[in-house]
Amino acid sequence: MNVKPLEKHHWVQIVDIHEKHFKDEFPLEDIFSEHILNRFVVTDESDKVITYGGIKLLFELFTVTDLDRPVRERVIALKTYLNKAITEARKREYEQVHCFATHSINGKRDNWVEMLEKVGFTKTKGPALYINL
Repeated sequence: MNVKPLEKHHWVQIVDIHEKHFKDEFPLEDIFSEHILNRFVVTDESDKVITYGGIKLLFELFTVTDLDRPVRERVIALKTYLNKAITEARKREYEQVHCFATHSINGKRDNWVEMLEKVGFTKTKGPALYINL
């Protein structure tokens, strides 16, 4: 197998792979985004594409919220924070804002996932995974 930079002649194979296996998962435009860095392919000995990928930088949000404050105050603070964060993400030309929320904090059930969905976040198609470097 060979790992090499993406070349124009690979595009047709990538479009075919997307159409055959991923057209119902995400739009083709997602993998052609100008925001993707270091595009590369893994090919076989005949230069047939096995895998195509790149690095997409994420704009990830985090918060530290005083859980002793009334829920109404926390919701207003969250919406205020999100407005500022979204403005900053747009300034930097990010396509999405990510937030990895939990359903409980310190063992207490909270509904922040539901709240984030109400303000426009959607669940990912699969679980969010990561590698510590």
